[in-house]
Amino acid sequence: MISKEEFYAIVDKGLSEIQDEKPDDKIKGDDTFHSYGVDSLDMMNLLLFLEDELETDLDDIDNDETLTPNRIYDFIASEQQ
Repeated sequence: MISKEEFYAIVDKGLSEIQDEKPDDKIKGDDTFHSYGVDSLDMMNLLLFLEDELETDLDDIDNDETLTPNRIYDFIASEQQ
């Protein structure tokens, strides 16, 4: 299982690839992606990026404005058990 720190690094990389300007702040697990300026199209692209990087399926995750890095991490952890 990937550590949270490794996961956050991948999320950070994904954000930098899909956004012109990524947040200056370090990613916090409970912050919504919306708070980082991620719109619905960016979120879909980020989820696709994460699927490729982590070799997992995120089709069943609720993609809404309250989605956080921790929710995605917890979803992945529960799917791998």
